[in-house]
Amino acid sequence: MGWQQEVWLSHCGDFCTYIGNVGWKEIEHMNDELEDDLNEIMKNYRLTKDELKKFLVNNGSLQGYLFKCVVCGKYRITSDCD
Repeated sequence: MGWQQEVWLSHCGDFCTYIGNVGWKEIEHMNDELEDDLNEIMKNYRLTKDELKKFLVNNGSLQGYLFKCVVCGKYRITSDCD
């Protein structure tokens, strides 16, 4: 259950598999692959990259949700905040 309306990501014309809740520590090594989604999150919340690193905490106020494409294996991320 999310704080706002739930979002289920898709890619390659199909829904992605939900991997789990994440914060910056869990996805830092995936920065390049998640760049487009992270830029969208920063834009939506008006955050700098440093602010995103600080506030995106697993089980924190800015929660990340990691998904994986069932077709090509690309990882995607979305977020929610309280």
